[in-house]
Amino acid sequence: MKNLARFCLLFIALTVSLSSVVRADEVTDWNQIMLEAIHTANLSPLIATRAAAIVQSAVYDAVNGIERRYTPIRVQPSAAPGASRRAAIVQSAYAALMKLFPAQQSVLDAKRAASLAAISSTASEGNSESIARGIAWGQYVADEISAWRSTDGFTPPPPPFVGGNAVGQWRPTPPAFAPGAGPQFAYMTPWAIASSSQFLPSGPPTLGRSNAVRAVLEREQPELLLESCSCLGKRGPSFDAFGERPTVGDPERHDC
Repeated sequence: MKNLARFCLLFIALTVSLSSVVRADEVTDWNQIMLEAIHTANLSPLIATRAAAIVQSAVYDAVNGIERRYTPIRVQPSAAPGASRRAAIVQSAYAALMKLFPAQQSVLDAKRAASLAAISSTASEGNSESIARGIAWGQYVADEISAWRSTDGFTPPPPPFVGGNAVGQWRPTPPAFAPGAGPQFAYMTPWAIASSSQFLPSGPPTLGRSNAVRAVLEREQPELLLESCSCLGKRGPSFDAFGERPTVGDPERHDC
């Protein structure tokens, strides 16, 4: 009991100690602001990935343009000497969000003002010239990223993708029978790889073969495959929390 009490006291002390040094910064603050803006705009999860990538690419290149430690995503490092990294983060995120969600300007303006005020109140970051240079650099980076992605193929939206009725072709499914979501994502300009075809998989199994039927069942209706394996007296394949089948060589995998 004494050992347990000592452990609890040690755990509490460690937790308090860590909480005193762990704090949010401009990157995490504006990541949260970005998520709130996406939620307010009611973007679908798929479309939200592009919006988030635009904002985070701007922040990354803004920081990297000052610290010059890594390969940029798009904008070559050229920040003015002494530019405030924190101010550049705030302005790059703010400017990118403004391009995406102009209807949210009043909220974003208030968030920006609060962030810059916090920077100005810090003795080590309060130099007005440094802050001004950081703001200018952050704005430039956000403008460059936004201009680059304005021609990435996301707009104008393509005609609705409704698939086909031939064997093996995708088609709308009940209950909504909605067209495929975001077909332009198949050919949009990639973010980091050379082309969308650079790492294409080998493709699905040949239609009509048993392994093709199994592949469809594993992805679309794993419960049917499990039932069929049970009927045969065999153990079906296990699935992880995300519905992915085990990799080749997984000791938990047992083919029917």
